[in-house]
Amino acid sequence: MKKSLKEHLDIIVKLIENNSDALLIEELEDLTKRHPKLFWGWLYMAHELIHVARYDEAMSAIKKAEKYGKQEGQIKIYALKERLYRKKGDFRTAEYWAKKAAEMDDEGVHYILLGSVLARQGKFEEAKKAHMKAIKLGKADTDEAHLNLGYIYRAEKNYGEALKHACKALEICPDYREAERLKKDLEEVMKAKR
Repeated sequence: MKKSLKEHLDIIVKLIENNSDALLIEELEDLTKRHPKLFWGWLYMAHELIHVARYDEAMSAIKKAEKYGKQEGQIKIYALKERLYRKKGDFRTAEYWAKKAAEMDDEGVHYILLGSVLARQGKFEEAKKAHMKAIKLGKADTDEAHLNLGYIYRAEKNYGEALKHACKALEICPDYREAERLKKDLEEVMKAKR
């Protein structure tokens, strides 16, 4: 039975809510067969294929999204490429795509992703600048930017600055488990060093 676009979308939303990855991919495959020029269908397909480590197929889906997408969707393409290469462990290429996405970002979310990719490569100064840019823009998940700054400062053994950022993340989002764990870790190490 042929489904309408709305029916596909309703099913896709339910499958995402239920974390039904295999069924979601099947539904997206059906959607993109029936609507092969649907930009967002290919975007979601690429996202899910990356999630299940089907990287070559994900890149094919990204290329189809690029073919059918408009210029305003370009930031999403860059972000997917960043995610694909980050998941593959190719942080240098992920950094390239994260920078491309960040150049178009006026909210900060892609600066957070860029900061994370830079930190994974040990480029702490650049990573801190990216996270601070996200915080300055103030529209993205600034709690995550503060948490990531906390991790970077902890890696540099600057525990006081790390604690400041863990506390700021908790101030923004009091139930942030990762920030709570980081704060506890930092308090313990600072107590042990006295």
